[in-house]
Amino acid sequence: MSQTHGRIERHASLPSTSDRAIALAEAGEGPWCAVLAEAQTAGRGRHGRRWQSPPGNLYLSVLLDAQAVAAPGGLGLLAGVAIAEALATLLPDGIGLHLKWPNDLVVAGRKLGGVLVEAGTRADGTKWAVAGIGVNLVTHPDDADRPATSFAALGLRPPAPDTLAEAILERLIAWSGRARVDGFGAIVAAWQRRAQPHGTAITVRLPAGPVSGRYAGLDTDGALLVSLEDGRTRRIIAGDVFAGG
Repeated sequence: MSQTHGRIERHASLPSTSDRAIALAEAGEGPWCAVLAEAQTAGRGRHGRRWQSPPGNLYLSVLLDAQAVAAPGGLGLLAGVAIAEALATLLPDGIGLHLKWPNDLVVAGRKLGGVLVEAGTRADGTKWAVAGIGVNLVTHPDDADRPATSFAALGLRPPAPDTLAEAILERLIAWSGRARVDGFGAIVAAWQRRAQPHGTAITVRLPAGPVSGRYAGLDTDGALLVSLEDGRTRRIIAGDVFAGG
């Protein structure tokens, strides 16, 4: 069982908080050590995309309890639930925050934040996992293909990054404990409660071409389910999801 409290290592600037956290993990650091930076010079998202990291937003990486869930991609779903809970306490009622598979936090169709989980094995054979978390607080990237937003753009007073980091770390610890007791099904159920409505039209970009249909929830292992026009249900384990069919 992992420890029940964490610590945050703070930096004015880093190339990447995840690179620092991974170095700590490979050096033997255990779960719930976190790395927070005011800015990053080489932040990254999924598929090697650059994560714009000007001062003022949240750039946080956390060493997770790598054994909390066994399902591939499961730690990413767990992190999404934890981050959404932390953000929900800071957002007013009526702001429609929801989770978009596999790793985005979205308001009104625009990305407010995201998480990227990286994992590996130490020289002694023990496993580590790091969640890299970004939340747009004062600014957001301008990308027509992947529209984004921020607390400031929503007309909300942004929380201090340190305050949000503490809240996220607390929820990550809590949900990891929940997963160990109640199993991965509890994570899948919690994730789906915060997801877009069933039947929402989506397109998933895959290497072989796009798949369009309607969101049909998650499978028991966290895979995305898409209802196709011919009545079949497609299981997807990796891909980029966009609104619209």
